[in-house]
Amino acid sequence: MRGKLFVFFAVVFVLFTTVHSKEWEQFYNSSSVYRIREFGGSLYCATGGGIMKYDLSDSSFTQYINGLGFPSSGVSDITIDNEGNLWVGFAAHGIARVEAIETDPSVILYNLSRTSGMLSDSVTCLLSVGEDVYYGSTKGIAKFFDNVHTKETNLTDYLEEKPVYDIFAVGDSLWVGYSGGVVLFDRNSFQVVSFPIGATRSLCSYDGHVYCLSDSGIFWYGGGGWNQMPSPAGEALVSIASGGGNLFSISRAKVFEWSQGDWIDISGNPYTSGSLKNVLFVGYRIRTSTDILRSIAVDPSGNPWVGGVWEGARRGGYITYYNGSVWVNEAPAQLSHNDIMEMDIAPDRLQPCPPIRFQGQPVVQRSRLRPRQDSCRRSSRLY
Repeated sequence: MRGKLFVFFAVVFVLFTTVHSKEWEQFYNSSSVYRIREFGGSLYCATGGGIMKYDLSDSSFTQYINGLGFPSSGVSDITIDNEGNLWVGFAAHGIARVEAIETDPSVILYNLSRTSGMLSDSVTCLLSVGEDVYYGSTKGIAKFFDNVHTKETNLTDYLEEKPVYDIFAVGDSLWVGYSGGVVLFDRNSFQVVSFPIGATRSLCSYDGHVYCLSDSGIFWYGGGGWNQMPSPAGEALVSIASGGGNLFSISRAKVFEWSQGDWIDISGNPYTSGSLKNVLFVGYRIRTSTDILRSIAVDPSGNPWVGGVWEGARRGGYITYYNGSVWVNEAPAQLSHNDIMEMDIAPDRLQPCPPIRFQGQPVVQRSRLRPRQDSCRRSSRLY
């Protein structure tokens, strides 16, 4: 009897150690795009499924999350420092620095429990400037110098406990959009100048000037102060961006291009093939009455790329760009949802079944595998 028990426990031990000696492979959907950054000919997208990189030269996608040990899949922003390290901000879990992400990645985490002086785990924006990496949060702004967390002289104190939404740099001038307006910070003299023009969520440069989007409208800085410019009638804008000599703005529903002193709607008729909303409806069954736009970036050729989130379904439509005449969607082959209820095994496929709310959790850790039954009849297609 003892011999049989010994054999039994030996088998159990071998099976247990065999299973746990292998790493989980994680699968995420990254269609919810919260912010888009252009670095070195690629678009880096902060998504609900980690980082999605789109190479503009060959139209290929790379997803960064599997095996990196990120604390969350909810990425809020991305920047790349002067040594090529990738910095990742999370909506509720601090910051990760990833070294050698393409070859032998090493991840260092910064958060309230690990990092002395960290302002908040709710990171809203990141920007690499010189040897510094700045981060904005729901409780102000600070930076990392030589990978060590530190306050920025005068600036951190001035914006203490204030939500910061965007950071933009021109030379040694740092522009910070926050809940009260815009702060101009001189990195040499440490001088802080504040402009109370309303909560400012987006900054960029165009035609030799700094532009910002605040709750009061769109402004450009003309040396002595801010000058307000027209805004698209009837639209509540969420972001502005520039590139390739062009300036764009977006609302949750439309995309506008600044041309000859006015904003031109380039979204197209929602019911016409090639329009922005028609592309999203055909590809993802996002109704024309549903407004999802959240993020925009402009590539070096001046083409706008947009992404967003359908809050009701917690997914989006990946990234879509305007080529001058029609809108074109680009997307990788992925899960249709991050919200997985269970998994069914069919003879020729593994069928994920949304949408119980396990947002941001790896499918392999939140699902059951069982023979295919009638309880799961949903298609894995986005709809």
